Amino acid sequence: MAARDQIKDALSAWAQQRQGVHYALVSREGQPVASKLPNAVHEETFAIMCATMLGAASTVNNELKGDEPEFMTVKSSGFETFLSGVTKDLLVVLIVPSSAVRAEAVEFLRSLQKLH
Repeated sequence: MAARDQIKDALSAWAQQRQGVHYALVSREGQPVASKLPNAVHEETFAIMCATMLGAASTVNNELKGDEPEFMTVKSSGFETFLSGVTKDLLVVLIVPSSAVRAEAVEFLRSLQKLH
C-alpha cells in the first residue's frame, strides 16, 4: 500500500476514534488530497493556506540554518491545529479540540512521518 493511502487510512481511523477531530491531507503545492473538515470550511482555500503556512515555516528554518520543521501549531481557545510534512510531497493538517491530549496528537503526527 502506498504511503498516501496509509496516511489517509490512518487519519480517518484516528479521527473516527476521537470526537471533534478534523483533518486534511494536502499536497505541498496546496491541493487537497483527502479531508474531514467542518462544513463551513472551503477545502481548496484551506489547503492552499496550510501549504503556505508550512512552507513559510520551512523557509524561516532554512534561513536560520535549521532542519525542516517537525510540525507547527496554531492554537485558539477552542482547538489546536497541527501542520506537519509527512512525505516530501504531502502535509497533514490535524485539528483537535482544546480538551484533547496534545501529546497524543504529536505522537500520532510523528507516527505518520514514519510511514514513507
